[in-house]
Amino acid sequence: MLGTEVDKYAKMYKLNDDQKKHYSKTLEETVVSEMNKDKGYQKQVDLRYAAKTRTHDTVSNYIAGEFNNRVKLKAFDVIKSIYGAAKGGTTTTKTGNGVVKPGGL
Repeated sequence: MLGTEVDKYAKMYKLNDDQKKHYSKTLEETVVSEMNKDKGYQKQVDLRYAAKTRTHDTVSNYIAGEFNNRVKLKAFDVIKSIYGAAKGGTTTTKTGNGVVKPGGL
């Protein structure tokens, strides 16, 4: 997931290989740091370790899933904090055709 998000934003921001590596490393460090500071997340990991029905897969799948979710959520914030607005315009898409009809809202 990290690679997919990095590739998506690297293409949008037209990053070279060094910039892409820097972004990937910064994103990974940011997400891991947040996970380590999140008491709710730590409690969930502890609960999974303590469960009698736990397996290696149940614990690792939770950790990996949480990491992937947080990567998706933080990817844009991290690249924006490093490189500012995307090159070549905005990242939003325009909806509608721009035609205003008389007498209606």
